Amino acid sequence: MSLSSSLKYNDFKKALLLVSGVLFVLMFIVNYKYRMDFYDTSVRYVLIRSLVTFTTPVISFPLLIWFSTRVSLLEHWRNVLIHLFVSLIYAMVCTFIVQFILLYIAGYYMFDESLDTILNMVRRQFLLVGSSSFLLYWGISILTGVGAYYSKVSSLTDKTNALESQLSKATLSTLKAQLKPHFLFNTLNMVDHLIHTNPRKAVKTVTQLEDLIKSTFDQNRPNECTIKEEAIFLKKYLDIEKARFSDRLSLEFNIDEETKEIQIPCYLIQPLVENSIKHGIGKSIGECTISISSRFKGDFLIIEVSDNADAIKKKPEKANWSIGLRNIDERLKLYFGEHAFLDLNAFENKGFKSSILIPKRYLTDYD
Repeated sequence: MSLSSSLKYNDFKKALLLVSGVLFVLMFIVNYKYRMDFYDTSVRYVLIRSLVTFTTPVISFPLLIWFSTRVSLLEHWRNVLIHLFVSLIYAMVCTFIVQFILLYIAGYYMFDESLDTILNMVRRQFLLVGSSSFLLYWGISILTGVGAYYSKVSSLTDKTNALESQLSKATLSTLKAQLKPHFLFNTLNMVDHLIHTNPRKAVKTVTQLEDLIKSTFDQNRPNECTIKEEAIFLKKYLDIEKARFSDRLSLEFNIDEETKEIQIPCYLIQPLVENSIKHGIGKSIGECTISISSRFKGDFLIIEVSDNADAIKKKPEKANWSIGLRNIDERLKLYFGEHAFLDLNAFENKGFKSSILIPKRYLTDYD
């Protein structure tokens, strides 16, 4: 158990003890005030009566907490109606049990009496036992509901902080890929050559590089973006690489229309594209096509980056994944849960495919 979980549990336990203590004191005071109506007016009997009245509902604490956790009071308005109905049943059952025990202590067996007599006895007890059980039920339900709510808020806060951290790591990783010396050196050399041979292309390349760097440095960019926006970012990145590799690099974008507006973490696909360039066309002498696609298949959204480079590649073991690949897998699980994952496959002849798989049920913008 973590320190924060332990603190939350201790706070809940203290609140529960406080509610229980207040309830017992109230029961004792009421019983003592009306002790003259009992067959035994001694303080000892008042104490026993109060303990019975208090202990009967308290024994059911674990069941109440379990039910209140499963049917959270603050989760939906219908749950309030469910709790109202269950609390009334609970109050009646507790009243019946307390009346049975008190009569047994006094030497009577309740079921020897007629049904009308039993109902009258239970009705008289309901004012004290039923009302206190009813209030106890709602006290626990509210405490459990509030505890679950704050636990959820805390979990979301922790997740948001983790996502912010992951976004920073992803941004740094992207900056590394775009600004590392050999990339800038090669691009600037290419621009220098193009100035003399194709000035228009040189200007276009410099503009693309400027746009790319500006978008990466944009501090206001949100944690998430649509697949369509990610594709636009990747096209800028790949257009520069295409200019560097001339006619050896071809690009294909196959983004299904129904997936374009799906929200994914920013910079999720770029490390996979960088891998294809670095280990694919960067290590081959032939032409290469990098294909980026997204589609729905069964219960999953599948985003794929594949290449047909003739460079020798093999599927890396997960333990040997690069920082970029580990970053993708980690962010997938943070955003979409344990069932989202990254899958890598090397083809027998040539080429490599990286696949991101996300269950449909975790996509907030998919109906």
